[in-house]
Amino acid sequence: MKTFGDFDGLALFIRIAEAGGLAAAERSTGISKATLSRRLTALEVTLNIRLVRRTKKGIVLTDQGQQLFDSSRDAFLIAEQAVSTIQDDKVALSGTVKLSLPPDLATEVLAPILIGFRQRYPDVVIDMTLGDRRVSLIEEGYDLVVRMGGVADSGLMFKKIASLPRTIVASPAFVAAHPEVKAPSDLNAVSALAIRRDLVEWELRSDHGQVAKVHPKIGFAANRQTILIEAAIS
Repeated sequence: MKTFGDFDGLALFIRIAEAGGLAAAERSTGISKATLSRRLTALEVTLNIRLVRRTKKGIVLTDQGQQLFDSSRDAFLIAEQAVSTIQDDKVALSGTVKLSLPPDLATEVLAPILIGFRQRYPDVVIDMTLGDRRVSLIEEGYDLVVRMGGVADSGLMFKKIASLPRTIVASPAFVAAHPEVKAPSDLNAVSALAIRRDLVEWELRSDHGQVAKVHPKIGFAANRQTILIEAAIS
C-alpha cells in the first residue's frame, strides 16, 4: 500500500467541501482561493482521482470525492477536538472580532452575553457596530453579522440562532375604537405599525393551524422595537 502524506491537502479538501466552494472556503479559512485551488489540484494528482467538478456556483463533489469526504471528515473532526482539548482556550481566543448587530437585539440579548464573554477572554477585542442596514462582510471587514428575517441567496456561511415568534397586539383604546375588526381580513383597512414600511403582508396563524394573509396599511414604521412598543401603547 502506497504511503499517503498530503494530510494538509486532505484537510483543505474537507474545508472546501464543507464550504461548498473556493470563495466560501477562503472566507472560512483565511487561505486564498488560488492556494486552495492549487492544493486541491495537487491532492487530485497525488491520488490520481478527480475529486470535484468546478462550476460557476461553486464545486460539486464527484462520487469518489464524496466517498473521500464522508470517510475522512469525522476523522479530522476527532483530531481537531483532540487538539482543542489540550490547548489553553484563553490563549487560543485572542484578537479583534468586528460585529454588526441589530440595535434592539444587541441591547436586550447579545450585549450582556458579549460583555460576559469579554470578561472571560480578556485577550479578545470586541468591536461592535449597531445597525440594521445590509453590510458587506468582506469589504467592510466584519467577522460576524446578526440579522433578523429571511436570508438572501449568497455564498456566505450562515446559521439560524433563534426563532422570534411574532404576535399582533393593540391597545385597549384602539380595540374599542375599531369594533369592526372581527376577522383577519378586517385588518386590511387598519392603520398598522411595522419595523419597515414595505412589510405590508402579514401571515396569521390561529391556534388551530388556520392561515390567513392580510395587507394592513402601514401608518407608522420604525426600525426600533422600543419605539414601536411606545407607538402601540399610544
